[in-house]
Parts: sequence; structure tokens; C-alpha cells
Amino acid sequence: MRLDVGMLWLGAADYTRGDPVNGLGWTPLSATEFTLRVEQTTDKLLNAVTNVLRPDGVPVVDTIYMEGEVMIGAKANQDWFLINHYPRFVSRVGAAGFKPAVYFIAAASEAEVLDNAFVDITYPALNGHRPMFWIYRSLFFMAQQSMYIPTQIDFSCYITNTGTPFSTLLTRILDDADATLPGLGAPQLYGAAETYYLVDPAQRRQLGLAFASAAAANPRFQQVSFWTGGTPGVDAAYPFAIEDYYPPPN
Repeated sequence: MRLDVGMLWLGAADYTRGDPVNGLGWTPLSATEFTLRVEQTTDKLLNAVTNVLRPDGVPVVDTIYMEGEVMIGAKANQDWFLINHYPRFVSRVGAAGFKPAVYFIAAASEAEVLDNAFVDITYPALNGHRPMFWIYRSLFFMAQQSMYIPTQIDFSCYITNTGTPFSTLLTRILDDADATLPGLGAPQLYGAAETYYLVDPAQRRQLGLAFASAAAANPRFQQVSFWTGGTPGVDAAYPFAIEDYYPPPN
């Protein structure tokens, strides 16, 4: 097992609050000061995790996410944030021997996933592929800006259903990714950076096995991480039944 580290920008670092002209974050900070602190934070993180090794000599940390749930067009100032900070982040993280990345968000309710009639008047490549709505838009922006595309397309994947099996919905999400994202230069490798840790053990096992079975069936799906928020309004605490997300036995 390896550790993925994600930087999520809150408080004074909340770039979605304010604007670069009048100040960013709750403090607020000028654009120049904000950028300086982003660079300092990145460098401090790299200093903390570089040369931290497992007993077999493999670095503990694998991927470092600069941002989670990138949604170009939905989050204020996110385009500014990436243009001004992502290139340096990629350079510094890559030079330190880690994988630089951001992760995205898939539309994953049953109604969204199975919406075969969906039409996107801005990006026709998305017609019939509603789950990729924000991922495609964000990757399109990154490609237009000649930004580094991660070697694996990771995304939050909070699947909800009203009867269709989780496994069917997840397969459709991955198929929609295959059908749309390679045209933007994205690899056909995926991971769920976040998903539910459902409180109900039967539902949790069904969801966990959907991800595990997807990984066993096709190498395109590489990994899954669950968010221990459980269901809305419920905070799941230790112990976590991680085995629910293990591949099914042969």
C-alpha cells in the first residue's frame, strides 16, 4: 500500500472566496501573497514526505494531489488558481519523485448515469455521457492551457441508486470515461479518489465489491479510497471494514 496526499484549500487558502484583484480567502490575501504561500506550502509538504520510505525502500507517498474535485466553470477562481500554480506544482512534485495530480468529480446518481438522452450543447462529445460533465470540462480547460494531464484520471465517485446495481452504474461511468476523455489526451486509467463509506454493512459491501470487481475485471480501474463521512449527517468512526473493498476471491 502507498499513501496519496491531497491538498485542500480552506480558510485563508480558500481561493474560491473573493478574487485576485480584491483579495482571496477569508483573510483576505493579495494574489501575490496567496501565490507565495501556495509555493511555501507545496515546498514544506515535499520536505516532509521526501525520503520517507517503507522497510522495502519504496517511498511511502505515491501521488500528491494539488486540488480535489476540480470543476472548471463551477468553482470561482479555479481557472486562475490552476494557471498560476499548477505548472510549478507539477515541476516540483515530479522532481521530488512523486506523481503530481489533481482529481475530478463524476456525476454518479442513477438518474445521471443512465441518462442516455443527455445532450451537451457546448461539448457534443458528452452527448449520452452525463457522468463526465465536469471531468470533461475540466480536462478540456487543462488541455487548452497545455497543462499536464495526470497519468491516471482520478475522481470522486459517490454512486447512489434506486434499484440498479452499483456495479452496473460504475461500469457505465468507466465506459463513459473511455468514450470521451481519451480525445483530450487523457489515459484510460482511473481511480476513485473518494467514495461512500456507507454505514449499512450490506450496502457498504455491495458498493465495495462493485469497485473491487471493476478492478479485478479490467486494469483500467486502478484504485479506490473511501471517505469516512458515511451517509449525510453520519460520521463513521474506527474501525473501518476495509475488507469490504477487497477484490472478491477467485
